[in-house]
Amino acid sequence: MLFAGPSVFGQDQPAIVEKPIKISDFSTGMGDWFVEVKNGAQATSGIEKVGEDAILKIEIVTPGPAAWNVQLLRSKLGATKGQNYKVTFEAKATGGLHLWCQLQEDGGSYGTIGQAVGVGITENWKECSVNFSAEGIEEEMVKARLIIGNLGVEGKTIWLKNFKWTTVAKPEAAAAAEKQ
Repeated sequence: MLFAGPSVFGQDQPAIVEKPIKISDFSTGMGDWFVEVKNGAQATSGIEKVGEDAILKIEIVTPGPAAWNVQLLRSKLGATKGQNYKVTFEAKATGGLHLWCQLQEDGGSYGTIGQAVGVGITENWKECSVNFSAEGIEEEMVKARLIIGNLGVEGKTIWLKNFKWTTVAKPEAAAAAEKQ
């Protein structure tokens, strides 16, 4: 099997992963997640238990002037130069919302690791899937964080659950591994 660098910081994971790493089901609280609120925006957040699901609820009380004024961040991930990653989660929002997801260095220059990817969510639960390529880093391995942004530009309530992080082989690497 083909191996890559750590996909969750400090844990080696195969480049071809059959089962994603759950990075939060919120059943034990926020853990390595936090809601960042800036520039006059106001938001409340908390965990709701619904059946078997632990759901993060973010309510935007006062919207901010910029897309990054309310963001959900997950720290303590790792990114290996040139590696591909997939993040999946479920989300919904009152009135729907167009949010964005991005990988960023967690410390240092806080440089961008992969391009921001837009995701449209509705008032009904939607499974979201976002792919990233760690091309924007100079070192072989960096601490990374996942950012879910554009949450606070309107007075809405957003629910999120079941975040998973998967290391994905590039197509040529996956084809080579299958031939072995």
